[in-house]
Amino acid sequence: MDEDTAVSLALVNLYKAARIHVAAQRDLDARVDLARQAEEFASQWPQSWVAKSVIFLARSFFLLEATRALEVFGGQEKLLEMMQVGGVEGLFLRGHGAAFRGEADAAIQAFVAADAIRPNDPFILFSLLCVLTRFGTTHHTHDALRTHFFRSYQDHPLYKFGQELVS
Repeated sequence: MDEDTAVSLALVNLYKAARIHVAAQRDLDARVDLARQAEEFASQWPQSWVAKSVIFLARSFFLLEATRALEVFGGQEKLLEMMQVGGVEGLFLRGHGAAFRGEADAAIQAFVAADAIRPNDPFILFSLLCVLTRFGTTHHTHDALRTHFFRSYQDHPLYKFGQELVS
């Protein structure tokens, strides 16, 4: 499987896991299964910054494996260094962390900042679009971003796999 396909499936599975409201054991099991699938897809491309982020997020938020999550970036010190630098990876993690905690404004700010560093990256734009859609925000860029994403990335795997999350 090529990198964009594997990483797209991984990210979409992570968002699907986040959408599951846990009311019963079967809900928790479904979340864990999706997070494990996300980790499996992302693990195929261990050098990809998006894949590393997905693995870290899956282990942190859904599999509750903090020690293994830290290993993705080489331990706690290296993760903290990366987060303090303010690069794309750190902002991507910060945005998803905020989104998974229900902090819409912080998530939007992080993804907008990541987009400023790496403009028009489909993974960043998709993540921002998911957050805007999930929280039902009236953010002025939501409709424009949706139109831009669907026009610009029709051939990208995120378009095919993630359409239900951002429609």
